Amino acid sequence: LHYPLRRQRQMCIRDRDLTIDGKVLPAGKYGFFTIPSKDKWTIMFNSNWDQHGKDEYDEKDDVLQFKVTPKISQEVQEHLEYKIIKTSDVSGTMSLSWEKVVVEFPFEVN
Repeated sequence: LHYPLRRQRQMCIRDRDLTIDGKVLPAGKYGFFTIPSKDKWTIMFNSNWDQHGKDEYDEKDDVLQFKVTPKISQEVQEHLEYKIIKTSDVSGTMSLSWEKVVVEFPFEVN
């Protein structure tokens, strides 16, 4: 289990629900965790947004959990970087990259 936001492990989805991996993520605050592996990463949005590290993580509090395939980049990203890329007025891609690994997933705004 990995919480990629070092000091701040929360993500705030404001105003509108999102659809990710065919599932609805209601607007709100979430803890954001990953389980990295070579072939698949598990992404978790957890309702316990104010927890202090992975020791307080409990899978029963996951609001959304899904798997993504990591990509290997030719470029090295020295610091953990998050991006939200708008692809249309109602969709986009969330990504995180660190070193040569890039993990990204599409979302739609409901």
